[in-house]
This record gives sequence, structure tokens and C-alpha cells, in this order.
Amino acid sequence: MDRETAQITRAGENLRFVDETTGIERLALARPTPDIELLSYTVPPGVTSSRFAAHKPGTREIFHLLAGQLEIHTAQEDVTLNSGDTVTLRVDSEHWFKSTGSVPARLILTVLGA
Repeated sequence: MDRETAQITRAGENLRFVDETTGIERLALARPTPDIELLSYTVPPGVTSSRFAAHKPGTREIFHLLAGQLEIHTAQEDVTLNSGDTVTLRVDSEHWFKSTGSVPARLILTVLGA
């Protein structure tokens, strides 16, 4: 019988990227398959992300906001999240987000490829 072993990333071992212009921090938490990715973002108040290119058709992103307030913009809709809110959006068009609260927006983002 084939068994997969646990894939553990210990605290501090995550791939970390900080945009020097915006101060947005992204941590790569897990990528169990090429079509699933789990990320953590911290977005300073008033800061807008770069515009992300469209993913392949049918791709969705699940945003769960841990703290702050976040606006998310896609070609289809604009959504505002408050701490504790979750939204699933199609991201097969250009998209971006902005921290609109007075404290940094902290979120967990899951990318689900089609």
C-alpha cells in the first residue's frame, strides 16, 4: 500500500517575500499539488497590491481575513471583507486587493487551480 508522508514546513522555514515598495509580506505556507497553494499575506493600511495577471480559466481564490479590512477587485466584482470574513472568487481575470482599515490586513489565501 502506498502512503504519503506528512509535508511539514516549520515556522521560519517558509519562503518569504516582502515588496520593498509597498511593504506587503507574502509567506508560502504549502503547495501540496501544482494546482493548490496556501499563502499568508500581511498588507499595511492603505496599501494596494500589484495587479495580478489572470489565472487559467476556472481558477478560484479563497480569501480568509484574519484582521483588518480588505477590498478585493476582479473583472466580475468588487468585495470588501472585514476581520473573520471569507470569500471565494474566480480569478481568471486581472485582480488585486487593498488594505482599507486602520490596521494591517492579515489574510490566508488559498489558490485552487482549475
